Amino acid sequence: TLKAQLQAYLQRVTQPFELVASLANPDAPTETDVQVKQLLTKGKTPVIKGFVLEGNKVDGIVALDDDFQMILQQSEKKEWTCPACKQGIIIQGKSAYGCTNYKNNCRLRIPFEFMGKTLTLNQVESLVLGGETPNIKGLVTPAGEKINGRIVFDEQFNLIVKE
Repeated sequence: TLKAQLQAYLQRVTQPFELVASLANPDAPTETDVQVKQLLTKGKTPVIKGFVLEGNKVDGIVALDDDFQMILQQSEKKEWTCPACKQGIIIQGKSAYGCTNYKNNCRLRIPFEFMGKTLTLNQVESLVLGGETPNIKGLVTPAGEKINGRIVFDEQFNLIVKE
């Protein structure tokens, strides 16, 4: 298959060493046939998550340079300004996303799970940057009722559902 041909090619390529090592690493992302096809037809893949580069996990695009050598174009990490205090940055903690300005009494907290649903990174990003998530189906109320709605902030930046 196309994927097998690319993997065989990767074993022969010597630069960049970190990219080849990350692609050969079983913990690295697996290229799908679609990604391989896009690399060969468009010269680059969509963003692939989980490369190991110099010991750190990074996301990036695999592209072909002018000599048809594969290179990793590292994606820049997005920083989300805290919508509550407008000074801190939202970071991922152990059980929730929170503001780096916590020591100055910013209490914004977005749990990983809300009303029985694990929030995706895209949903959290939509909430932080746009003030609401896309519609989420199957949220469970404290009474056990399933509802659909968008998660939004109230005036104190607590999470509520807008049906």
